[in-house]
Amino acid sequence: MSAPASGTSTSESQIEITWSALTAPSNGGSSITSYNLQWDSGTSGVTWTDVVGISPAYTSTSIILSTGITAGVSYQFKVRAQNIYGWGSVSSATSIKAATTPSQMTTVTTSIDSSTGGVKIAWTAPHDGSSTIDAYLIEIADSTTTTWTADTTNCNGASSTIMS
Repeated sequence: MSAPASGTSTSESQIEITWSALTAPSNGGSSITSYNLQWDSGTSGVTWTDVVGISPAYTSTSIILSTGITAGVSYQFKVRAQNIYGWGSVSSATSIKAATTPSQMTTVTTSIDSSTGGVKIAWTAPHDGSSTIDAYLIEIADSTTTTWTADTTNCNGASSTIMS
């Protein structure tokens, strides 16, 4: 059985766990009747608890766990499959970390780019909470009002130029 993996819905308050369905011949020649997913609840693998699959049967190959999740904490997961012959061996454990929100930026400076005349915005990257920052939201204030606007056309917060 292959180890579980993190799905796309992993966030600060939930972790999506996915795994590959077993098919012939690795399913023993019999349809899978249940997958049993276990997790360590943040105990570093000391204690394992069933998430799904023992009773009732669970045949899906993904689940979103949103109880007991703490932002920035790593959890371990392992899975096994059952068919009419019984439970197979447990996969190796996979560690999945709940996301964290980066800290607020403390230093932001602006200057005029001499070659283009545009505004250049620079900042010191915030503490990332041990998770990679993949985008910034850059908002610019209108000088005559208190309205803030994100210019995603000229100032895409995920572009490689912005990220560096």
